[in-house]
Amino acid sequence: MFLFEGTATGLSGWHHVHQATSPALGVNENGDRFGAALAAADFDLDGKEDLAIGAPDEDADPIVDSGWVFVFEGTSSGVAPWQAFGQSALETDETNDEFGHALAVGRLNNDLYWDLAVGSPERGLGSGSVFVFTGNSTGLTGFDQLKQSDVGGSNEEDDYFGSALAIADFSGDGRHDLAVGAPGEDIESSNLVDAGQVYMFKPVLNSINGWHHFGQSGLGVDESGDYFGSSLAAGEVWNTGAGNKPDLVVGAPGEDLNSASVDNAGAVFVYSGGSTDMVGRIVVFEDDTLTLSAFTDTPESEDYDRFGAALCIGNFDGDADGDLVVGVPMEDSYDQGGFVQFPNDDANNWFTWVYPIQQSYSAVLY
Repeated sequence: MFLFEGTATGLSGWHHVHQATSPALGVNENGDRFGAALAAADFDLDGKEDLAIGAPDEDADPIVDSGWVFVFEGTSSGVAPWQAFGQSALETDETNDEFGHALAVGRLNNDLYWDLAVGSPERGLGSGSVFVFTGNSTGLTGFDQLKQSDVGGSNEEDDYFGSALAIADFSGDGRHDLAVGAPGEDIESSNLVDAGQVYMFKPVLNSINGWHHFGQSGLGVDESGDYFGSSLAAGEVWNTGAGNKPDLVVGAPGEDLNSASVDNAGAVFVYSGGSTDMVGRIVVFEDDTLTLSAFTDTPESEDYDRFGAALCIGNFDGDADGDLVVGVPMEDSYDQGGFVQFPNDDANNWFTWVYPIQQSYSAVLY
Protein backbone atom coordinates (compact mmCIF):
# COMPACT_ATOMS: atom_id res chain seq x y z
CA MET A 1 0.00 0.00 0.00
CA PHE A 2 1.52 3.31 -1.10
CA LEU A 3 0.83 6.48 0.88
CA PHE A 4 1.12 9.97 -0.57
CA GLU A 5 1.43 13.03 1.65
CA GLY A 6 -0.65 16.10 0.96
CA THR A 7 1.32 19.32 0.42
CA ALA A 8 0.61 22.87 -0.71
CA THR A 9 1.53 21.85 -4.25
CA GLY A 10 -0.25 18.50 -4.37
CA LEU A 11 0.54 14.92 -3.40
CA SER A 12 4.05 13.75 -2.68
CA GLY A 13 5.33 10.19 -2.30
CA TRP A 14 5.62 9.35 1.37
CA HIS A 15 6.10 5.66 2.17
CA HIS A 16 4.51 2.27 1.66
CA VAL A 17 3.33 -0.50 3.96
CA HIS A 18 2.48 -4.17 3.58
CA GLN A 19 1.42 -7.06 5.79
CA ALA A 20 4.98 -7.77 6.87
CA THR A 21 5.91 -4.17 7.72
CA SER A 22 7.68 -4.37 11.09
CA PRO A 23 6.30 -5.28 13.54
CA ALA A 24 4.65 -7.70 11.12
CA LEU A 25 0.88 -8.19 11.28
CA GLY A 26 0.89 -10.91 8.64
CA VAL A 27 2.79 -12.58 5.81
CA ASN A 28 2.84 -11.35 2.22
CA GLU A 29 1.37 -14.14 0.09
CA ASN A 30 0.27 -14.52 -3.51
CA GLY A 31 -3.33 -13.51 -4.06
CA ASP A 32 -4.08 -11.92 -0.66
CA ARG A 33 -5.32 -8.74 -2.40
CA PHE A 34 -4.03 -6.56 0.41
CA GLY A 35 -5.29 -3.05 -0.37
CA ALA A 36 -8.55 -4.08 -2.08
CA ALA A 37 -10.47 -1.74 0.26
CA LEU A 38 -9.40 1.26 2.35
CA ALA A 39 -10.95 3.39 5.09
CA ALA A 40 -9.49 6.00 7.43
CA ALA A 41 -10.68 7.40 10.78
CA ASP A 42 -9.33 8.23 14.22
CA PHE A 43 -10.41 4.98 15.86
CA ASP A 44 -8.69 5.66 19.21
CA LEU A 45 -9.33 9.44 19.35
CA ASP A 46 -5.66 10.33 19.72
CA GLY A 47 -5.94 13.12 17.17
CA LYS A 48 -4.40 11.16 14.28
CA GLU A 49 -6.19 9.28 11.52
CA ASP A 50 -5.72 5.52 11.41
CA LEU A 51 -5.86 3.39 8.26
CA ALA A 52 -7.86 0.16 7.79
CA ILE A 53 -6.84 -2.01 4.83
CA GLY A 54 -8.85 -4.94 3.49
CA ALA A 55 -7.19 -8.14 2.28
CA PRO A 56 -10.26 -10.16 1.24
CA ASP A 57 -8.31 -13.20 0.01
CA GLU A 58 -6.01 -13.50 3.03
CA ASP A 59 -5.95 -17.04 4.40
CA ALA A 60 -6.73 -17.62 8.07
CA ASP A 61 -4.63 -20.79 7.99
CA PRO A 62 -5.79 -23.34 7.11
CA ILE A 63 -8.94 -21.53 5.93
CA VAL A 64 -8.46 -20.28 2.37
CA ASP A 65 -9.53 -16.78 1.27
CA SER A 66 -11.50 -16.04 4.42
CA GLY A 67 -10.18 -12.47 4.45
CA TRP A 68 -8.59 -10.17 7.02
CA VAL A 69 -8.44 -6.48 7.86
CA PHE A 70 -5.16 -4.82 8.79
CA VAL A 71 -5.18 -1.59 10.81
CA PHE A 72 -2.27 0.84 10.84
CA GLU A 73 -2.14 3.52 13.53
CA GLY A 74 -1.52 7.11 12.56
CA THR A 75 1.73 8.62 13.88
CA SER A 76 3.66 11.84 13.29
CA SER A 77 5.84 10.02 10.77
CA GLY A 78 3.17 8.02 8.95
CA VAL A 79 1.26 4.86 9.82
CA ALA A 80 2.50 1.96 11.94
CA PRO A 81 1.23 -1.65 12.22
CA TRP A 82 -1.38 -1.90 14.95
CA GLN A 83 -4.05 -4.63 14.58
CA ALA A 84 -5.07 -7.45 12.27
CA PHE A 85 -8.25 -9.51 12.54
CA GLY A 86 -10.73 -11.67 10.71
CA GLN A 87 -14.30 -12.60 11.50
CA SER A 88 -13.40 -14.78 14.48
CA ALA A 89 -14.07 -11.95 16.94
CA LEU A 90 -17.75 -12.31 16.06
CA GLU A 91 -18.12 -15.47 13.97
CA THR A 92 -16.18 -18.40 12.56
CA ASP A 93 -13.81 -17.72 9.66
CA GLU A 94 -14.97 -19.62 6.57
CA THR A 95 -13.44 -20.40 3.19
CA ASN A 96 -13.99 -17.76 0.47
CA ASP A 97 -15.85 -15.29 2.72
CA GLU A 98 -14.02 -12.26 1.25
CA PHE A 99 -14.01 -10.47 4.62
CA GLY A 100 -12.52 -7.04 3.94
CA HIS A 101 -14.00 -6.68 0.45
CA ALA A 102 -15.62 -3.36 1.48
CA LEU A 103 -14.92 -0.96 4.36
CA ALA A 104 -16.68 2.11 5.74
CA VAL A 105 -16.23 4.26 8.85
CA GLY A 106 -18.69 6.14 11.03
CA ARG A 107 -20.13 6.33 14.54
CA LEU A 108 -22.42 3.32 14.87
CA ASN A 109 -22.73 2.94 18.64
CA ASN A 110 -23.48 5.33 21.45
CA ASP A 111 -20.04 6.92 21.96
CA LEU A 112 -17.65 9.36 20.31
CA TYR A 113 -15.23 6.82 18.84
CA TRP A 114 -15.19 6.04 15.13
CA ASP A 115 -16.25 2.53 14.17
CA LEU A 116 -15.46 0.28 11.21
CA ALA A 117 -17.95 -1.68 9.08
CA VAL A 118 -16.48 -4.59 7.11
CA GLY A 119 -18.22 -6.33 4.22
CA SER A 120 -17.95 -10.10 3.81
CA PRO A 121 -20.08 -10.60 0.68
CA GLU A 122 -19.15 -14.22 -0.02
CA ARG A 123 -19.98 -15.48 3.47
CA GLY A 124 -22.62 -18.22 3.61
CA LEU A 125 -22.23 -19.28 -0.04
CA GLY A 126 -22.49 -15.69 -1.17
CA SER A 127 -25.36 -14.66 1.06
CA GLY A 128 -23.06 -12.14 2.73
CA SER A 129 -22.66 -10.41 6.07
CA VAL A 130 -21.40 -7.12 7.46
CA PHE A 131 -19.34 -7.00 10.64
CA VAL A 132 -19.10 -3.89 12.81
CA PHE A 133 -16.05 -3.18 14.97
CA THR A 134 -16.21 -0.35 17.49
CA GLY A 135 -13.36 2.02 18.20
CA ASN A 136 -11.88 2.56 21.64
CA SER A 137 -8.67 3.84 23.23
CA THR A 138 -6.83 0.60 22.44
CA GLY A 139 -8.13 -0.10 18.93
CA LEU A 140 -11.09 -1.87 17.33
CA THR A 141 -13.32 -4.46 19.05
CA GLY A 142 -15.93 -6.79 17.54
CA PHE A 143 -19.45 -5.45 18.08
CA ASP A 144 -22.13 -6.86 15.77
CA GLN A 145 -22.86 -8.98 12.69
CA LEU A 146 -25.56 -7.78 10.29
CA LYS A 147 -27.54 -9.73 7.70
CA GLN A 148 -30.41 -9.14 5.28
CA SER A 149 -32.77 -10.96 7.62
CA ASP A 150 -32.27 -8.11 10.12
CA VAL A 151 -34.19 -5.86 7.71
CA GLY A 152 -36.91 -8.27 6.67
CA GLY A 153 -34.97 -9.78 3.78
CA SER A 154 -33.89 -13.36 3.16
CA ASN A 155 -30.30 -14.57 3.45
CA GLU A 156 -29.89 -16.32 0.11
CA GLU A 157 -26.96 -17.66 -1.86
CA ASP A 158 -25.21 -15.23 -4.22
CA ASP A 159 -26.92 -12.07 -2.90
CA TYR A 160 -23.46 -10.66 -2.08
CA PHE A 161 -24.78 -8.56 0.79
CA GLY A 162 -21.85 -6.41 1.95
CA SER A 163 -20.36 -5.75 -1.49
CA ALA A 164 -20.60 -1.99 -0.91
CA LEU A 165 -20.99 0.13 2.22
CA ALA A 166 -21.75 3.78 3.03
CA ILE A 167 -22.25 5.51 6.38
CA ALA A 168 -23.84 8.91 7.07
CA ASP A 169 -26.64 10.48 9.10
CA PHE A 170 -29.23 9.94 6.39
CA SER A 171 -32.19 10.42 8.74
CA GLY A 172 -30.91 13.59 10.40
CA ASP A 173 -31.36 12.27 13.94
CA GLY A 174 -27.75 12.93 14.93
CA ARG A 175 -26.60 9.31 14.52
CA HIS A 176 -24.87 7.70 11.60
CA ASP A 177 -26.81 5.14 9.56
CA LEU A 178 -25.37 2.28 7.51
CA ALA A 179 -26.25 1.46 3.90
CA VAL A 180 -25.29 -1.98 2.55
CA GLY A 181 -25.37 -3.04 -1.08
CA ALA A 182 -26.56 -6.52 -2.09
CA PRO A 183 -26.12 -6.41 -5.87
CA GLY A 184 -26.95 -10.08 -6.36
CA GLU A 185 -30.32 -9.88 -4.60
CA ASP A 186 -33.14 -11.49 -6.57
CA ILE A 187 -36.65 -10.04 -6.66
CA GLU A 188 -38.48 -13.32 -6.62
CA SER A 189 -41.97 -11.84 -6.84
CA SER A 190 -41.05 -10.60 -10.32
CA ASN A 191 -38.73 -13.48 -11.24
CA LEU A 192 -35.78 -11.09 -11.46
CA VAL A 193 -32.27 -12.46 -10.92
CA ASP A 194 -29.42 -10.23 -9.66
CA ALA A 195 -31.56 -7.08 -9.74
CA GLY A 196 -29.96 -5.84 -6.52
CA GLN A 197 -31.14 -4.12 -3.35
CA VAL A 198 -29.82 -1.68 -0.74
CA TYR A 199 -30.37 -2.41 2.95
CA MET A 200 -30.43 0.33 5.59
CA PHE A 201 -29.49 -0.01 9.28
CA LYS A 202 -30.00 2.48 12.10
CA PRO A 203 -28.15 2.50 15.47
CA VAL A 204 -30.44 2.45 18.50
CA LEU A 205 -28.77 2.82 21.90
CA ASN A 206 -26.12 0.07 21.96
CA SER A 207 -27.37 -1.99 19.04
CA ILE A 208 -27.78 -1.65 15.27
CA ASN A 209 -31.29 -2.32 14.02
CA GLY A 210 -32.63 -2.98 10.55
CA TRP A 211 -34.37 0.06 9.04
CA HIS A 212 -35.66 -0.80 5.55
CA HIS A 213 -34.52 -1.87 2.09
CA PHE A 214 -35.22 -0.79 -1.47
CA GLY A 215 -34.41 -1.25 -5.13
CA GLN A 216 -35.06 0.94 -8.14
CA SER A 217 -38.84 0.58 -8.01
CA GLY A 218 -40.48 3.95 -8.62
CA LEU A 219 -37.32 5.59 -9.95
CA GLY A 220 -36.10 3.06 -12.46
CA VAL A 221 -37.25 -0.40 -13.47
CA ASP A 222 -35.83 -3.38 -11.59
CA GLU A 223 -34.40 -5.83 -14.12
CA SER A 224 -32.36 -9.00 -14.01
CA GLY A 225 -28.65 -8.30 -14.04
CA ASP A 226 -28.82 -4.64 -12.96
CA TYR A 227 -26.62 -5.27 -9.91
CA PHE A 228 -28.16 -2.27 -8.15
CA GLY A 229 -26.07 -1.63 -5.02
CA SER A 230 -22.70 -2.60 -6.51
CA SER A 231 -21.34 0.77 -5.41
CA LEU A 232 -22.46 3.33 -2.83
CA ALA A 233 -21.46 6.84 -1.82
CA ALA A 234 -22.81 9.23 0.81
CA GLY A 235 -22.73 13.02 0.85
CA GLU A 236 -24.76 16.17 0.27
CA VAL A 237 -25.10 16.28 -3.49
CA TRP A 238 -28.58 17.75 -3.52
CA ASN A 239 -28.65 21.10 -1.74
CA THR A 240 -32.18 21.66 -0.50
CA GLY A 241 -31.30 24.43 1.94
CA ALA A 242 -31.37 24.52 5.73
CA GLY A 243 -31.42 21.17 7.44
CA ASN A 244 -29.99 19.42 4.42
CA LYS A 245 -29.29 15.73 5.05
CA PRO A 246 -26.71 13.52 3.34
CA ASP A 247 -27.89 11.78 0.22
CA LEU A 248 -27.18 8.22 -0.88
CA VAL A 249 -25.84 7.53 -4.37
CA VAL A 250 -26.29 3.99 -5.70
CA GLY A 251 -24.56 2.47 -8.71
CA ALA A 252 -26.22 -0.11 -10.97
CA PRO A 253 -23.47 -0.90 -13.50
CA GLY A 254 -25.53 -3.66 -15.12
CA GLU A 255 -28.49 -1.40 -15.91
CA ASP A 256 -29.75 -1.76 -19.48
CA LEU A 257 -30.78 1.35 -21.40
CA ASN A 258 -33.80 -0.19 -23.01
CA SER A 259 -34.71 2.94 -24.95
CA ALA A 260 -31.43 2.57 -26.82
CA SER A 261 -31.21 -1.24 -26.65
CA VAL A 262 -27.89 -1.00 -24.83
CA ASP A 263 -27.02 -3.83 -22.46
CA ASN A 264 -25.13 -3.26 -19.20
CA ALA A 265 -24.43 0.39 -19.97
CA GLY A 266 -25.03 1.27 -16.32
CA ALA A 267 -26.83 3.97 -14.36
CA VAL A 268 -26.53 5.87 -11.07
CA PHE A 269 -29.42 6.69 -8.74
CA VAL A 270 -29.50 9.45 -6.11
CA TYR A 271 -31.78 9.20 -3.05
CA SER A 272 -32.33 12.07 -0.65
CA GLY A 273 -31.92 11.68 3.08
CA GLY A 274 -35.06 11.74 5.17
CA SER A 275 -36.35 10.98 8.63
CA THR A 276 -38.43 7.97 7.59
CA ASP A 277 -36.77 6.33 4.59
CA MET A 278 -34.59 6.89 1.55
CA VAL A 279 -37.26 6.97 -1.13
CA GLY A 280 -37.00 10.71 -1.82
CA ARG A 281 -36.25 10.24 -5.50
CA ILE A 282 -34.19 12.94 -7.16
CA VAL A 283 -32.21 12.11 -10.24
CA VAL A 284 -31.00 9.27 -12.41
CA PHE A 285 -27.76 9.63 -14.35
CA GLU A 286 -27.15 7.68 -17.53
CA ASP A 287 -24.44 8.18 -20.14
CA ASP A 288 -27.19 7.98 -22.72
CA THR A 289 -27.85 11.52 -23.95
CA LEU A 290 -24.60 12.66 -25.50
CA THR A 291 -23.28 15.38 -27.79
CA LEU A 292 -20.21 15.43 -29.99
CA SER A 293 -17.39 17.54 -28.53
CA ALA A 294 -13.98 17.47 -30.21
CA PHE A 295 -14.25 13.71 -30.46
CA THR A 296 -13.51 11.56 -33.49
CA ASP A 297 -16.05 8.85 -32.69
CA THR A 298 -19.75 9.22 -32.06
CA PRO A 299 -20.07 9.35 -28.26
CA GLU A 300 -22.83 7.18 -26.93
CA SER A 301 -23.72 4.66 -24.27
CA GLU A 302 -22.35 1.30 -25.24
CA ASP A 303 -22.82 -2.29 -24.21
CA TYR A 304 -20.93 -3.16 -21.02
CA ASP A 305 -19.65 0.36 -20.22
CA ARG A 306 -20.55 -0.35 -16.55
CA PHE A 307 -21.29 3.30 -15.82
CA GLY A 308 -21.59 3.55 -12.01
CA ALA A 309 -19.14 0.80 -11.08
CA ALA A 310 -17.37 3.27 -8.76
CA LEU A 311 -18.61 6.46 -7.07
CA CYS A 312 -17.04 9.37 -5.22
CA ILE A 313 -18.49 12.55 -3.71
CA GLY A 314 -16.46 15.68 -2.92
CA ASN A 315 -16.55 19.45 -3.20
CA PHE A 316 -14.14 19.73 -6.11
CA ASP A 317 -14.99 23.28 -7.18
CA GLY A 318 -15.12 24.84 -3.69
CA ASP A 319 -18.74 26.01 -3.79
CA ALA A 320 -21.53 25.17 -1.35
CA ASP A 321 -22.61 21.98 -3.10
CA GLY A 322 -21.20 18.47 -3.26
CA ASP A 323 -20.10 17.06 -6.61
CA LEU A 324 -20.36 13.50 -7.89
CA VAL A 325 -17.76 11.47 -9.80
CA VAL A 326 -18.86 8.29 -11.59
CA GLY A 327 -16.51 5.58 -12.83
CA VAL A 328 -17.01 4.08 -16.29
CA PRO A 329 -14.35 1.35 -16.32
CA MET A 330 -15.35 -0.41 -19.53
CA GLU A 331 -15.80 2.69 -21.70
CA ASP A 332 -14.29 1.78 -25.07
CA SER A 333 -13.08 5.20 -26.21
CA TYR A 334 -9.42 4.66 -26.94
CA ASP A 335 -9.69 1.58 -24.68
CA GLN A 336 -9.00 3.75 -21.65
CA GLY A 337 -12.10 3.61 -19.49
CA GLY A 338 -12.84 6.89 -17.77
CA PHE A 339 -14.92 8.83 -15.31
CA VAL A 340 -17.54 11.54 -15.46
CA GLN A 341 -17.77 14.40 -12.98
CA PHE A 342 -21.11 16.04 -12.24
CA PRO A 343 -20.77 19.36 -10.36
CA ASN A 344 -23.94 20.63 -8.73
CA ASP A 345 -24.52 24.38 -8.87
CA ASP A 346 -27.84 24.37 -6.99
CA ALA A 347 -30.75 22.12 -6.08
CA ASN A 348 -32.03 21.91 -9.65
CA ASN A 349 -29.04 21.91 -11.96
CA TRP A 350 -26.47 19.20 -12.64
CA PHE A 351 -23.99 19.50 -15.45
CA THR A 352 -20.89 17.83 -16.78
CA TRP A 353 -17.62 19.44 -15.72
CA VAL A 354 -14.51 17.39 -16.49
CA TYR A 355 -13.76 13.87 -17.65
CA PRO A 356 -10.87 12.26 -19.51
CA ILE A 357 -13.10 11.18 -22.39
CA GLN A 358 -14.40 14.21 -24.29
CA GLN A 359 -18.11 13.57 -24.18
CA SER A 360 -20.99 15.60 -22.80
CA TYR A 361 -23.27 13.73 -20.42
CA SER A 362 -26.62 14.79 -19.10
CA ALA A 363 -28.64 14.17 -15.97
CA VAL A 364 -32.22 13.04 -16.42
CA LEU A 365 -34.46 14.69 -13.83
CA TYR A 366 -37.49 12.92 -12.34
